[in-house]
Amino acid sequence: MNSAVEGCLRKGFNEGITEPHGPTHKRLQVVRSGDRVLAQAIHVSESSIALRVLCVDDGLRLDATYGVIRYKDAGVSPGTALHTIARSGTYLICEVLTVSTPCILRPWPETL
Repeated sequence: MNSAVEGCLRKGFNEGITEPHGPTHKRLQVVRSGDRVLAQAIHVSESSIALRVLCVDDGLRLDATYGVIRYKDAGVSPGTALHTIARSGTYLICEVLTVSTPCILRPWPETL
């Protein structure tokens, strides 16, 4: 795992993954296609996984950024390990496919 992502994850665990406060967290961060992000599964449906995006690969935390992994984009079926991982609330490293609201994500290859 990339050290910046590990740092963000470690920081999140130490802080209890709480919502940040204060002016330093008001910076606008625009994610781009191809960016690697750390996200946490928040909902699983029959066709997708909704995620809260926690930080970009450079370690910058994001507020109120959400993404979705559609099984068809990820090339997996709902019965696969990805579905099981998401149901357990595990953190996933994902690649941003399209910048939208929510972002369309796919799991980073080493995470499966």
